[in-house]
Amino acid sequence: MGEKYRLALKRSLDPTEVLRLSVAAGYNQARNYPEEWGQGWDAFGVRVASGFGQHFIKEQLEFGVWAIDHEDPRRRRSGLHGIWPRTRYAVIHTFVARRDDGGNMPAYSRLIGDCGAGFISREWYPTRFHNVQQGFDAGTISLGFDVGLNVVREFLPSRLIP
Repeated sequence: MGEKYRLALKRSLDPTEVLRLSVAAGYNQARNYPEEWGQGWDAFGVRVASGFGQHFIKEQLEFGVWAIDHEDPRRRRSGLHGIWPRTRYAVIHTFVARRDDGGNMPAYSRLIGDCGAGFISREWYPTRFHNVQQGFDAGTISLGFDVGLNVVREFLPSRLIP
């Protein structure tokens, strides 16, 4: 259990995540989303903090599910050859997790983490975001990013993967 929590904490504070969150905040700053937060360095800081908050909540929710349902949160490469087989593996294993005993199971932690963090994070957004649709939208976008990041991680050198 301690190893799983250390992994969740490491992923929460990973420098590549900080970079990703900063780029996402820059994108949202450029499109002035949400517009109620305005422009300028302070608004950029709010967007970075918001992204980090959502990410941190996601990782902690995932840890809770890992502990309850005995998911093994360690990432594993496919060992396959070729672009398409490796890409397929990465996409599928966004939704399939390994259990502590080595078997496979649905990746409940990812679904609960992405959706839960999407809903919770809407609470510090402006009032117009406080609804079910915005929570589902945020969770779905986060899940989509997870698919893309899993594909990227399948092809990155292992020393770059948190």
